Order: sequence, then structure tokens, then C-alpha cells
Amino acid sequence: MCCRGKCIKQFSYFCVGLFLFLAISEILLGAFSLVIMQLTETSDIRLGYSYVSVPPLSLVSSGILLFSLIILGCCGITKEITCCVHLYSIILLVLALLQIVVGIVSVYPILISNEEKASLRFEITKHLEKHRTANSTTLDNIHSLMQCCGRTFPNDTVFDLYDYLPQSCCEIDNSQCSLNSTSLHQFGCTPKLMDFIIFQNNIVGLLSVSSGAIEITAGIAGLCLGYRLLKDGTTSYEM
Repeated sequence: MCCRGKCIKQFSYFCVGLFLFLAISEILLGAFSLVIMQLTETSDIRLGYSYVSVPPLSLVSSGILLFSLIILGCCGITKEITCCVHLYSIILLVLALLQIVVGIVSVYPILISNEEKASLRFEITKHLEKHRTANSTTLDNIHSLMQCCGRTFPNDTVFDLYDYLPQSCCEIDNSQCSLNSTSLHQFGCTPKLMDFIIFQNNIVGLLSVSSGAIEITAGIAGLCLGYRLLKDGTTSYEM
């Protein structure tokens, strides 16, 4: 049975445990996206007013900050230190607002504006043209990671410098890759990269907004707990 601030304290402990899971998820997901972008050199592609690397970078940063808040929150809640609980709650609320903004910014240009999608498609096509040299490791990485070949089709003009297709356009490495190869990637890289970036931003947006909503709830609960501790001037909320 709950009495006074005990229920708030139990809920705060639950939120701290949930934040540990969220922090690990944010760091792993953000780091994975950044590694893919590093291999394909797509971090300089623009989407709206920012670069496509901004959402996953923000996700990693918020995950690291959330780890720090977990330590502060555990100390404040366990030892019932009012100033730590208040500081934890206030920073949590600020982080929540920032994450919600990042989530909206990540998804909004893609969902609302066809012009932004057209601009993203142009940026990706320009990126593929930039790496169209015969020995481009970046283009090979794009082919392998995205399971694609060419801009929109394997036989389009992105390979007009070749008299053959790059080996990375095929899944099997033991024969020369050609348009007749059975292991040829059938999809172009422009739609594949677009799908990856849109999917990544949707996941980042969903995770950021969800985390923000939970953090707001936990922040309000923390402020209530801090108020109880301050009002009673006691450490009577032991578990």
C-alpha cells in the first residue's frame, strides 16, 4: 500500500531502470547509423535545414547524457537528497523537450514535404555521381550494404565509365559481375539510400519522442518526490 511519497519513489526507481534500457538503445542505434554513414560517406547529405547525420548524432548524445542522469537520479532517490532529486528532474525535463524537438525535426520534412523528398533524392544522386570512379571504396560499400547497383537501375549511366559492372554490384565474388549475373543486385542505390535514411529518421523520431514523453513523466514525478522530501524535512521514504 502506498503512503506519502513511497509510491512516487517506487515509480522513480522504475523510470531509472527504464532509462537504462533507453540509453543503451539510443547509443547502439545512433552508433550503428553513424557507422553506416561513415562507410557510405553519406553524412554530408542534407535533409531540410540539417544533415542526415544530425538525428543519430543527437540520439547518441542524449543516450550518454541519460546515463549521467541515471547515476544522479539513483543517488538522489536512494539517499533522498532533495537537491539531487530536483536537479535530476529539471535536467530530465530539459532533455525531454530537446528529444521531442529532435524527433519532430527528424520526421517532419519527410512526412510533410514532397519537395524535401525530391531534394533528398537529388542529394543522393549527386553523392553517387561524386563516387563514380572505377576504384571507389565508398561506392562498393554502398552496393554491399544497401544491396543495390547504379543510381536507379544496374544499367544506368552511373557506370558509363566502365566496360563492366563493379564486383560489388553482385553478391558472389567468384565471377565477373555483369548485367546477366544471377547474383546482380536488382535495385538502384538512390531508392535504397532514400529508404534507409527515411527509415532511420522515422526510428530516431519515434524513439526520441517516446523517450521524451517518459522523461517528462519521470521529471514531474521527481519534482513531486523532491517537494515531499523538502516539505517533510525527513528521510522516511525508505523502500
